[in-house]
Amino acid sequence: MPVLAGGYLFFSSQLSPRLFPHIVLSEFIFCYIFFIAVKRLNHTSSQREESTRQRLTAAGSGLLIMCLAAVFFISLPSKVTSSNVVISNLFHYGAVFCLIAVLNTAWNAETFWRTLTSNQRWQYKFFILGIFLTCGSLGWAFSYRLMYPIIKEQHLILLASLLLLSAGMISYALARHRLLNRKIFIARQVVYSFIAPTLLALYLTCLGGLAFITKHYGYEIHFVLFWFTLISGLVVCLSLIFSDDVRKKVKYFVSTNFYNNKYEYRDEWLAFSSLLKEEFSELGVVKALTQILTDCLYTNEIIIWLGDSENGYKPISTDESQQCNALLTLQSDDPLLSFLKENNFLYTKDSSKNPSFRQTLNQKKHFLNNCRLELFFPMTIGKKMVGLIGLGPEYTGGRYGQDDFDLLLALSTQAASAVLSVRMAEKLAMAREKEAIDTLSAFVLHDIKNAAAMLSLVQSNAAEHIANPEFQKDMLETIDDALKRMNKVQTKIATLKEGQKPELNIIDLGFFIEQFCHKIAIKFSKITIECDCSEAIYLKTNQTKLGNILENILLNAFEAEATKVMITVTRTNVIRQVTILISDNGKGINKELLPNRLFDPYVSNKSGGSGIGLWQVKQMVKQLSGDIRADNKEKGGAIFTIMFSE
Repeated sequence: MPVLAGGYLFFSSQLSPRLFPHIVLSEFIFCYIFFIAVKRLNHTSSQREESTRQRLTAAGSGLLIMCLAAVFFISLPSKVTSSNVVISNLFHYGAVFCLIAVLNTAWNAETFWRTLTSNQRWQYKFFILGIFLTCGSLGWAFSYRLMYPIIKEQHLILLASLLLLSAGMISYALARHRLLNRKIFIARQVVYSFIAPTLLALYLTCLGGLAFITKHYGYEIHFVLFWFTLISGLVVCLSLIFSDDVRKKVKYFVSTNFYNNKYEYRDEWLAFSSLLKEEFSELGVVKALTQILTDCLYTNEIIIWLGDSENGYKPISTDESQQCNALLTLQSDDPLLSFLKENNFLYTKDSSKNPSFRQTLNQKKHFLNNCRLELFFPMTIGKKMVGLIGLGPEYTGGRYGQDDFDLLLALSTQAASAVLSVRMAEKLAMAREKEAIDTLSAFVLHDIKNAAAMLSLVQSNAAEHIANPEFQKDMLETIDDALKRMNKVQTKIATLKEGQKPELNIIDLGFFIEQFCHKIAIKFSKITIECDCSEAIYLKTNQTKLGNILENILLNAFEAEATKVMITVTRTNVIRQVTILISDNGKGINKELLPNRLFDPYVSNKSGGSGIGLWQVKQMVKQLSGDIRADNKEKGGAIFTIMFSE
């Protein structure tokens, strides 16, 4: 149709006798192709399978007819009278053939229309109207030639216009209702990006065509009028192109008329996931959700509530400078929330006759008037609702449908998961804070407890050994050490930092332990401490921390009512390992705490114990690049094994 219409326009611009055969030949070929196409359409609707022989026969006969017509019309004579062209008698045969083809085409189209159902007729109405308009236009032209053997320029221009209109109607029906039954997948973004330049190109094409026609027919357009029209038209086109409202309406038209689904769910889901990557708070999740809803949906009114079933739900404002209306807060027993817990959504324009739906609308009438929303969608994951989404009416005037509900289901579930993750992260951070505070408190209390225990030992032995100069010296050192511990509790918190490395020096391990046992024996007067180190063993370690380790283990033996402690130091040359065995004859260790649970924080073998001492011992041994194990002896008592690599 566009090709024949273009031919008519071309012939009308320079009508001459030598072009008459080409006009009739073009019409002849078009009428035959048009007739075959509509006949095949009618044949397809009857669901009869067309044989290969019938197809070859139709194609061969058509090719033969067109070849004969070409030879016949090219050699056709003609004569001219004034401005009108008088068609010879041979032209009449062409007009009769074309008229018969057009009438048969209209008859087949009418037969096809009768076979359609009411729903199909609604889809095919513009398609059939386009066919009938083409048949009527050409039928009128061929009938006119039979009655008045002339061809006029105005007739050709009119026919071209009507054919273009018919082509537009048929193309719209094919694209709008996918009548070709062919799925063409073109990304929406590609279509959106082509709309603006296409509109501009159409405007410039129409303007150029108008200028060509006026120039061809000898009309002149004033210079000022021409450029004013051009520039003002460009300004209007650009303003429409850059108008956000126009772009959204065009996007809505394309999405709802040329695609199966209103939204490209994968793109929306990926875009929302990208926005959530940088958000680590509930407000950030709300901002990301609001942005994706604004970009995807066709509404400018969006409110999001967050909360829980115990404390209710509050509207969250994405603008920190503004406060949300407190009247929109929903209590945990609100009828709207009760309805959403039992239903997927609440759409105020739904025609449902559900009694609970009508009752909810009546109870929340004042609330709905204040917020001006018409769709409420819960943000749930599992059976837990963490919030809800409220949407205002579409600015396109349309109604929310299944595509909108599917998109909201995907986005709300993803948002609910993100909100729960944020809440769990906040709770975990608070729990870790509390744990750190508890650990710090327990560590400080344990340090003070050790200092107090040493002072208590001095006090209990003072009455018996106060006259002993060595005891007096040890007593002063113990008091001085206790004061230093109490004054430097904050600095000793560094023990909690695993990354801190103590200063290491090479010491004679046997000599160090013997001196330590001799020194501490006065404090633990009720315990006999023996040391066995038969050879000289040198170890690179920190004396202060090693002394604290031994002191903590001896203090645990004292509290376990042990009367004898044996410290044995050995070396294994094969694996270059130094082992310190500390055994006692006390109550032993609870089997439930062996082998490793004894060294966990807040786990104690004693009633009233803090569970920090042995955990601290484990940390200090690790800092010295060693390992410690605990077990019970067969005949009673505990044994600690400390291993260091040389």
